[in-house]
Amino acid sequence: MSLATAYLDTHDHLKALALLERVRNTYAARGNRLGEYTMLFNARRGLCRYAQHRQALTHCLRNAELAEELGASNEAWMAMTNLCAVYCELSDPQAALAAAERAQALHNKLRGRDRRDLSERARAFCNMGLLYHMLERNDEAKALAQKVLNIARMTTTPRACTRRTICSAV
Repeated sequence: MSLATAYLDTHDHLKALALLERVRNTYAARGNRLGEYTMLFNARRGLCRYAQHRQALTHCLRNAELAEELGASNEAWMAMTNLCAVYCELSDPQAALAAAERAQALHNKLRGRDRRDLSERARAFCNMGLLYHMLERNDEAKALAQKVLNIARMTTTPRACTRRTICSAV
């Protein structure tokens, strides 16, 4: 996977995505669902970086299926958060909001309080806040922005919501 990351960093996304796809197919053929999930997750990141959001949507939907098959709450939550971001990039705020609300429900089940968890929670609130703003639900967007600020004050790295394109920040 580090070779794929190197390809992404040098803007050779075609090689990176081809490599990730080959590895994903190998994992799928061997029945390694977690490996397949990981490769799809990373390929989605590369696709978003290069504005291939339709293809990223396909990866996110498959990731959600795999996470459900695995019974992996954290992976399911991350898949739904990423799905929300991709729908947002595709200008589909209703689908994005449904994914964000599902992500939040899954995250509430996790109930973790470590720094990474708080950062991820802030990112989910940012996604939902952006959607509320797009839907002109400004009071709700403002309330979520306050939650993000509160989380930022509790962490040493308050950068959970520094980019407009949440998808590329993952």
